[in-house]
Amino acid sequence: METINYHQHIVIEQFTLTQDFISGIKIIFDLTTNEPIFICRNGQKKYGINPSYVRHLPLYEFKRLIFDSEDEGTFILDKSNLEDSNAPLQITYLRKRRHQNEIEVDLIFEKLVKLYIDDKAKYYKSFHIIPLNPQASCNSKIERMIEEARFIKKNQVKFNQLSKRNKEVLALMIQGLSAVEIAEKLFIGTNTVNTHKQKIKEVLGVKNSYELMKYGYAFDLI
Repeated sequence: METINYHQHIVIEQFTLTQDFISGIKIIFDLTTNEPIFICRNGQKKYGINPSYVRHLPLYEFKRLIFDSEDEGTFILDKSNLEDSNAPLQITYLRKRRHQNEIEVDLIFEKLVKLYIDDKAKYYKSFHIIPLNPQASCNSKIERMIEEARFIKKNQVKFNQLSKRNKEVLALMIQGLSAVEIAEKLFIGTNTVNTHKQKIKEVLGVKNSYELMKYGYAFDLI
């Protein structure tokens, strides 16, 4: 049977000692081997995983059972650097999925954890899954967040095809400004504005103001 190395043993021991204070589910990945080495007691119970088996959990099974960032019901809410511009990102996800015949909504935080072992720094990847069990009054807000995140995921590539000037024109279009008013604000000709408007509609595939507004809200142009 494969044995854990010294560093993995120390990491597992550290998180095991604190697992009773962890809200939600915590999973630790060894970046060297690209394998999970720790899942807290809450996760063991929820997913029916023996702590000694977690290291032998195939990646495809981890994605199926626990978390897959590419799943159609998983959306990125935020990305931020941990320490500097060269450090990997911390990513916050919102996920809605059906698990064991129940609808689940979770916040998931993926980040790098720097641990010092024998005065040497080593990075591990941490997944922290926080189940959301909102009151009925909050359900509609969460649904709106999910729908907006789904819209961004579906249309990000198209939006990225717009030039900087296209986006400036689009932002003013959403505010209800006419071509003449947009031209005055951007110090360009009216015909140029109309050319940008036509390009925007072609790239985004929109036909009316409502569809433009969806882009405005989703991509923070309003």
